[in-house]
Amino acid sequence: MRVLKFGGTSVATAEALQQVVQIIQGEVASNGPCMVVASATAGTTNKLLQAATLAPYRCEDARQILAHIADDHHTLAREVIDSGSLLHDTLEHIDAHIQRALDLVDSLHVLQEWTEQSSDALVMTGELLSTTILAALLQGWSTPVSLIPATELLQTDDAFGAATVHFPASQEQCRRRLLPVLREGMSVVTQGFIGATADGLPTTLGRGGSDASASILGACVAAEEVQIWTDVSGVYSADPRLIPTARPISSLHVGEIRELALYGAKVVHPEAILPALEAGIRVRILNTFAPQDEGTVITNITNDAEHHGPLHGPLHGPLHAVSAVQNCVVMQDAPTDGLPLPCLLELHTVDHSVKVFQPTTAEQRLLVGTAPTVAVLCIVGPAAVHNATLHILGDALQEIDVLATVMGTSPWAVYAVVPQSQCLQALQQVHTLLGS
Repeated sequence: MRVLKFGGTSVATAEALQQVVQIIQGEVASNGPCMVVASATAGTTNKLLQAATLAPYRCEDARQILAHIADDHHTLAREVIDSGSLLHDTLEHIDAHIQRALDLVDSLHVLQEWTEQSSDALVMTGELLSTTILAALLQGWSTPVSLIPATELLQTDDAFGAATVHFPASQEQCRRRLLPVLREGMSVVTQGFIGATADGLPTTLGRGGSDASASILGACVAAEEVQIWTDVSGVYSADPRLIPTARPISSLHVGEIRELALYGAKVVHPEAILPALEAGIRVRILNTFAPQDEGTVITNITNDAEHHGPLHGPLHGPLHAVSAVQNCVVMQDAPTDGLPLPCLLELHTVDHSVKVFQPTTAEQRLLVGTAPTVAVLCIVGPAAVHNATLHILGDALQEIDVLATVMGTSPWAVYAVVPQSQCLQALQQVHTLLGS
């Protein structure tokens, strides 16, 4: 059995939803019943967060946001579900979810109070709406399916806004609720991003929550594979907006993903998929809008022969991808704790220290004054810390004024600090080395 997770762009339009149903039907035909985890439609969660913030003091504005959300989901349901009892029931379910949200907004206004707990209770509406429509569409396309709330599957602590899943309890709930349904030959649709405390209070899982839901559910049911369906064909060798020749990478270690995510790449959140990887379940990143593409498989298995083998000739495999954090600053002998700035790299000699900071606000930019502006390149691969790697990178960057190189802090990455003005050139030069 496989877990298929679909992100916000995959469920946001009629065309995307129809593509999702075709993917699910293909999976069922090939491998039997599956579990589908869906996010809220793109942009809906942000609107609900805004409504939660406005509710205590600007109740009518919050209600207006919910009215727009209701209209959007009514329209989406009508576009994908044929008229009749199925559409009627779906619209009624949508209205029930919206009415619950409106009642919560009114309560917050009476109390004139906003809390993380009340925000979670409102924000979960997005996932409830999207999965209502997706499950109905699957039924309309004659796919046996059961819609099971994630609040009945994932038990969490009460850290509202960024809850942590209690795995043993969740595993037991999944065994009790999911396995009988799957054994009957029915697929399951549930929500990403949300869970509930032992007392039944709704929670959200925080950053990467929908991916984490899929990963944890996959571990709970010992799935064969967790698939993350998004709007890109896997993890790319570089940002394709900067490097047009960037290409999807067929396989990556989670250590490489972690470094890329820390240094500028917009990829799956590595901590979110760890539960599946630690359970020995592979995670595959796929494109909803190009399902024929191979995508990227992420594992936590190290191939020692590849990792430690010699480098000969043009690189093919030892280095996989490069990312960059731009518009950073270099400061020499900066105080260890004196600057409230994200520190990306720190280098020390006997007499001096050099730190690379990433100012993200106007106030932080004032703190760094006229410090030189730089970019930090992160080059990842199974042989990133091989003795020959630095020499090969040196050849590739010989026309760049490299300010510093760092290796050894991670077994999967080597870093180069270059002037911001030469960032694009450096990315292009490094990318020519990369093998897939």
